[in-house]
Amino acid sequence: MKRMINMKRFFTTILCLFLVFSMIGTSTAFAAIESNAYISSFSAAVSVASDGTVTVNFGTFGTGKMDKIGASAITIYENGSPRTTYYYTNSNYTATMMGSNAYHFYGYVTYAGTKGNTYQAHITHYAEKNGGNGTEDLWTAYAT
Repeated sequence: MKRMINMKRFFTTILCLFLVFSMIGTSTAFAAIESNAYISSFSAAVSVASDGTVTVNFGTFGTGKMDKIGASAITIYENGSPRTTYYYTNSNYTATMMGSNAYHFYGYVTYAGTKGNTYQAHITHYAEKNGGNGTEDLWTAYAT
């Protein structure tokens, strides 16, 4: 009976240690994303429609209310080669790439791709406040 209690105590201790170390690992990974004084988190994904249209969706979250927030540049890669780069300074893309006086911004760009090809995007997330700014780069997963 005493041995059974010791085994329960042993397994409970191991489980607790596992949970503690799991939480430490998660916190460290999240802290690495929060290394920027302007951007608290960011995400992006690329998708390809049945007609070959490529859409890059992204989200940029500030550490507070930002003067500007979004993506400063998005490059779309087709079968591993860069095909086009969109810049928020181009007035054709400003509204879908950059917001102002906001805590976060969700945006997108589209590209007329070719059905069956593989696409990936590189996004430079951007946030600006009181003359200072920060960027974070992110590669999406591949999409076909």
